[in-house]
Amino acid sequence: MPNNSTHTLAYKDDLITLYTRLDHSMLEIQDKSIHAVVTDPPYGLDFRSNSRVATKKFSHMRDDSHLIEWTHTFLWECHRILRTPGVLILFTRWDVYPAWKEYVESCGFLVKQVWIWDKGEAGGLGDLQGQLAPNHEWMLFCTKGRFKLNTYRRGDIFRFSKVPPGQRWHPISKPVPLLQEIIKVISEGYINPIIVDPYAGSCSTLMAAKILGIKCIGYDLPKDNEQNYAEKAALQLSQSVMTLL
Repeated sequence: MPNNSTHTLAYKDDLITLYTRLDHSMLEIQDKSIHAVVTDPPYGLDFRSNSRVATKKFSHMRDDSHLIEWTHTFLWECHRILRTPGVLILFTRWDVYPAWKEYVESCGFLVKQVWIWDKGEAGGLGDLQGQLAPNHEWMLFCTKGRFKLNTYRRGDIFRFSKVPPGQRWHPISKPVPLLQEIIKVISEGYINPIIVDPYAGSCSTLMAAKILGIKCIGYDLPKDNEQNYAEKAALQLSQSVMTLL
């Protein structure tokens, strides 16, 4: 394993490994060793949720306002670690899709399709008086080589409710059942797949993979003056996965 002082092991068990890091590399992962990358990176919107009233607002997300400065590093790392064929599932929004599509394709991926997460209720950021409230997000289904889906031919809309506000301890929490379904779809028929989430956040990807009995590696930021999400994730992961659903 490469020795880099900015990368620290935060949590490990039989299926989950979580690191903290200060950059966008994945030095611990060998070339062409990963089945799929499933991740929800900063969108490049300088997002900060203003919906919290009873509790303290979440801090601004690091690198969220500087998309181009780090995006190629992250995507080239994904291309390096993925097998051929391999798959990248990337959460994004319609208004930054053109930039993400350009970056993804410039790093050797094919944007094969856009999948939709239907949250089942209106909400989200935007012009509160000049737009309808969004109740969906996009997922880019990107491939490295000719990736085959072995699951039944399901539709491209994934209907799962959002994480209830009172259960969120991270600003971009995604529901574990949503990530379970995504991982099932892209892993069906493959032997010993390994999933990577370079921006693990609330660790929904890691928890979903573990429930499915699939190995998963995640990365997040170390504790600083504004956030300690990796420590919270490690604490949650050390408990029974089933209690987190």
